[in-house]
Amino acid sequence: MSIITTWVMQIIIFILIATIVDLMIPANNMKKYIHLVFGLLLLLIFTKPLLYLFSLDMESEIRKVETIMYENNEQTFISKNQIQTQKSEIQADQNAYILKEVRDSLMSKANPVLMDKYNVEIVAIQLHFIDENMDNYEHLQDITVTIHSLQENDETSDIETVGIDTEAIGQKNDELIDTEEIRTQLESIWGLPKDQIIVFWEGGAN
Repeated sequence: MSIITTWVMQIIIFILIATIVDLMIPANNMKKYIHLVFGLLLLLIFTKPLLYLFSLDMESEIRKVETIMYENNEQTFISKNQIQTQKSEIQADQNAYILKEVRDSLMSKANPVLMDKYNVEIVAIQLHFIDENMDNYEHLQDITVTIHSLQENDETSDIETVGIDTEAIGQKNDELIDTEEIRTQLESIWGLPKDQIIVFWEGGAN
Protein backbone atom coordinates (compact mmCIF):
# COMPACT_ATOMS: atom_id res chain seq x y z
CA MET A 1 0.00 0.00 0.00
CA SER A 2 2.86 2.39 0.82
CA ILE A 3 4.46 1.67 -2.59
CA ILE A 4 1.29 2.76 -4.43
CA THR A 5 1.03 5.92 -2.31
CA THR A 6 4.65 6.84 -3.05
CA TRP A 7 4.11 6.18 -6.75
CA VAL A 8 1.03 8.45 -6.93
CA MET A 9 2.88 11.20 -5.03
CA GLN A 10 5.78 10.98 -7.48
CA ILE A 11 3.39 11.41 -10.42
CA ILE A 12 1.72 14.45 -8.84
CA ILE A 13 5.03 16.11 -7.94
CA PHE A 14 6.48 15.45 -11.40
CA ILE A 15 3.42 16.96 -13.13
CA LEU A 16 3.69 20.07 -10.94
CA ILE A 17 7.39 20.45 -11.72
CA ALA A 18 6.77 19.90 -15.44
CA THR A 19 4.01 22.56 -15.41
CA ILE A 20 6.26 25.10 -13.67
CA VAL A 21 9.15 24.42 -16.08
CA ASP A 22 6.80 24.67 -19.07
CA LEU A 23 5.67 28.11 -17.92
CA MET A 24 9.24 29.28 -17.44
CA ILE A 25 10.59 28.10 -20.84
CA PRO A 26 10.14 30.59 -23.65
CA ALA A 27 8.19 29.53 -26.73
CA ASN A 28 10.90 28.39 -29.15
CA ASN A 29 12.10 25.26 -30.92
CA MET A 30 13.68 23.89 -27.71
CA LYS A 31 10.33 23.73 -25.97
CA LYS A 32 9.08 20.72 -27.95
CA TYR A 33 12.26 18.78 -27.11
CA ILE A 34 11.79 19.59 -23.44
CA HIS A 35 8.17 18.38 -23.71
CA LEU A 36 9.48 15.17 -25.25
CA VAL A 37 11.92 14.63 -22.37
CA PHE A 38 9.26 15.32 -19.76
CA GLY A 39 6.89 12.97 -21.56
CA LEU A 40 9.44 10.14 -21.50
CA LEU A 41 10.16 10.74 -17.82
CA LEU A 42 6.45 10.72 -17.03
CA LEU A 43 6.10 7.47 -18.98
CA LEU A 44 8.90 5.94 -16.93
CA ILE A 45 7.18 7.00 -13.72
CA PHE A 46 3.91 5.45 -14.91
CA THR A 47 5.66 2.16 -15.71
CA LYS A 48 7.55 2.09 -12.41
CA PRO A 49 5.14 -0.44 -10.75
CA LEU A 50 5.66 -2.84 -13.66
CA LEU A 51 9.43 -2.49 -13.36
CA TYR A 52 9.11 -3.12 -9.62
CA LEU A 53 7.13 -6.33 -10.23
CA PHE A 54 9.69 -7.61 -12.74
CA SER A 55 12.50 -6.90 -10.30
CA LEU A 56 10.90 -9.02 -7.58
CA ASP A 57 12.02 -12.55 -6.77
CA MET A 58 8.61 -14.17 -7.31
CA GLU A 59 9.60 -17.50 -5.74
CA SER A 60 10.81 -15.74 -2.61
CA GLU A 61 7.60 -13.70 -2.36
CA ILE A 62 5.46 -16.81 -2.85
CA ARG A 63 7.38 -18.56 -0.08
CA LYS A 64 6.77 -15.59 2.21
CA VAL A 65 3.05 -15.70 1.49
CA GLU A 66 2.97 -19.48 2.10
CA THR A 67 4.84 -19.02 5.38
CA ILE A 68 2.37 -16.37 6.56
CA MET A 69 -0.59 -18.56 5.57
CA TYR A 70 0.92 -21.59 7.34
CA GLU A 71 1.54 -19.57 10.52
CA ASN A 72 -2.02 -18.25 10.42
CA ASN A 73 -3.42 -21.77 9.94
CA GLU A 74 -1.26 -23.11 12.77
CA GLN A 75 -2.36 -20.29 15.06
CA THR A 76 -5.99 -20.94 14.14
CA PHE A 77 -5.52 -24.66 14.87
CA ILE A 78 -3.94 -23.88 18.25
CA SER A 79 -6.78 -21.47 19.09
CA LYS A 80 -9.38 -24.09 18.17
CA ASN A 81 -7.62 -26.68 20.37
CA GLN A 82 -7.52 -24.23 23.28
CA ILE A 83 -11.22 -23.45 22.86
CA GLN A 84 -12.04 -27.16 22.70
CA THR A 85 -9.95 -27.82 25.84
CA GLN A 86 -11.74 -25.02 27.69
CA LYS A 87 -15.12 -26.39 26.58
CA SER A 88 -14.15 -29.87 27.82
CA GLU A 89 -13.04 -28.47 31.19
CA ILE A 90 -16.27 -26.48 31.55
CA GLN A 91 -18.31 -29.56 30.61
CA ALA A 92 -16.40 -31.68 33.14
CA ASP A 93 -17.05 -29.10 35.88
CA GLN A 94 -20.74 -29.00 34.97
CA ASN A 95 -20.97 -32.81 35.01
CA ALA A 96 -19.27 -32.97 38.42
CA TYR A 97 -21.68 -30.36 39.78
CA ILE A 98 -24.71 -32.19 38.34
CA LEU A 99 -23.55 -35.52 39.81
CA LYS A 100 -23.03 -33.97 43.24
CA GLU A 101 -26.49 -32.39 43.18
CA VAL A 102 -28.11 -35.66 42.08
CA ARG A 103 -26.26 -37.70 44.75
CA ASP A 104 -27.19 -35.23 47.49
CA SER A 105 -30.82 -35.26 46.35
CA LEU A 106 -31.03 -39.06 46.29
CA MET A 107 -29.40 -39.42 49.71
CA SER A 108 -31.64 -36.77 51.30
CA LYS A 109 -34.73 -38.60 50.02
CA ALA A 110 -33.65 -42.12 50.99
CA ASN A 111 -31.73 -41.78 54.25
CA PRO A 112 -34.61 -40.71 56.54
CA VAL A 113 -36.68 -43.72 55.40
CA LEU A 114 -33.78 -46.19 55.61
CA MET A 115 -32.74 -44.96 59.05
CA ASP A 116 -36.28 -45.23 60.35
CA LYS A 117 -37.10 -48.64 58.87
CA TYR A 118 -33.80 -50.50 58.77
CA ASN A 119 -31.46 -48.48 60.99
CA VAL A 120 -29.05 -48.01 58.08
CA GLU A 121 -27.91 -45.00 56.08
CA ILE A 122 -26.38 -44.38 52.65
CA VAL A 123 -22.78 -43.20 52.92
CA ALA A 124 -21.88 -43.09 49.21
CA ILE A 125 -23.58 -43.14 45.81
CA GLN A 126 -21.98 -43.66 42.42
CA LEU A 127 -23.98 -42.96 39.25
CA HIS A 128 -22.98 -44.50 35.93
CA PHE A 129 -24.45 -43.09 32.74
CA ILE A 130 -24.56 -44.63 29.26
CA ASP A 131 -23.15 -41.43 27.73
CA GLU A 132 -22.22 -37.89 28.77
CA ASN A 133 -25.85 -36.78 28.86
CA MET A 134 -26.68 -36.42 32.54
CA ASP A 135 -29.78 -34.26 32.25
CA ASN A 136 -32.21 -37.07 33.18
CA TYR A 137 -32.36 -40.69 34.30
CA GLU A 138 -33.11 -41.99 30.78
CA HIS A 139 -29.36 -42.23 30.16
CA LEU A 140 -28.65 -43.81 33.55
CA GLN A 141 -26.98 -47.22 33.47
CA ASP A 142 -26.98 -48.05 37.17
CA ILE A 143 -26.60 -46.63 40.67
CA THR A 144 -24.14 -48.15 43.11
CA VAL A 145 -25.18 -47.48 46.70
CA THR A 146 -22.97 -48.06 49.73
CA ILE A 147 -24.90 -48.38 52.99
CA HIS A 148 -23.77 -48.47 56.58
CA SER A 149 -25.49 -50.14 59.52
CA LEU A 150 -26.24 -47.86 62.46
CA GLN A 151 -26.66 -50.86 64.78
CA GLU A 152 -22.89 -51.19 65.11
CA ASN A 153 -22.62 -47.63 66.43
CA ASP A 154 -25.47 -48.25 68.89
CA GLU A 155 -23.83 -51.41 70.19
CA THR A 156 -20.41 -49.75 70.56
CA SER A 157 -21.85 -46.78 72.42
CA ASP A 158 -23.69 -49.06 74.88
CA ILE A 159 -20.96 -49.61 77.51
CA GLU A 160 -23.14 -51.67 79.83
CA THR A 161 -23.67 -54.42 77.21
CA VAL A 162 -21.10 -57.16 77.90
CA GLY A 163 -22.94 -60.30 76.78
CA ILE A 164 -22.50 -61.65 73.25
CA ASP A 165 -25.39 -63.44 71.62
CA THR A 166 -23.82 -65.47 68.78
CA GLU A 167 -27.24 -66.38 67.41
CA ALA A 168 -28.18 -62.70 67.19
CA ILE A 169 -24.91 -61.91 65.41
CA GLY A 170 -25.63 -64.65 62.88
CA GLN A 171 -29.08 -63.23 62.27
CA LYS A 172 -27.60 -59.74 61.90
CA ASN A 173 -25.04 -60.92 59.33
CA ASP A 174 -27.80 -62.59 57.37
CA GLU A 175 -29.72 -59.34 57.39
CA LEU A 176 -26.66 -57.42 56.20
CA ILE A 177 -26.08 -59.79 53.31
CA ASP A 178 -29.74 -59.68 52.18
CA THR A 179 -30.22 -56.35 50.39
CA GLU A 180 -33.30 -57.17 48.32
CA GLU A 181 -35.67 -55.43 50.70
CA ILE A 182 -33.52 -52.32 50.75
CA ARG A 183 -33.34 -52.31 46.94
CA THR A 184 -37.13 -52.57 46.79
CA GLN A 185 -37.44 -49.69 49.22
CA LEU A 186 -35.02 -47.55 47.16
CA GLU A 187 -36.98 -48.41 44.02
CA SER A 188 -40.10 -47.06 45.71
CA ILE A 189 -38.38 -43.90 46.98
CA TRP A 190 -36.49 -42.98 43.83
CA GLY A 191 -38.94 -44.30 41.22
CA LEU A 192 -36.16 -46.20 39.45
CA PRO A 193 -36.13 -49.84 38.27
CA LYS A 194 -34.68 -52.14 40.92
CA ASP A 195 -32.32 -53.78 38.41
CA GLN A 196 -30.53 -50.41 38.10
CA ILE A 197 -29.87 -50.22 41.85
CA ILE A 198 -26.80 -52.04 43.22
CA VAL A 199 -26.43 -52.07 47.00
CA PHE A 200 -23.17 -52.74 48.87
CA TRP A 201 -22.62 -52.81 52.58
CA GLU A 202 -19.73 -50.72 53.76
CA GLY A 203 -16.77 -53.06 53.72
CA GLY A 204 -17.71 -54.84 50.48
CA ALA A 205 -20.60 -57.26 51.22
CA ASN A 206 -23.59 -57.10 48.92
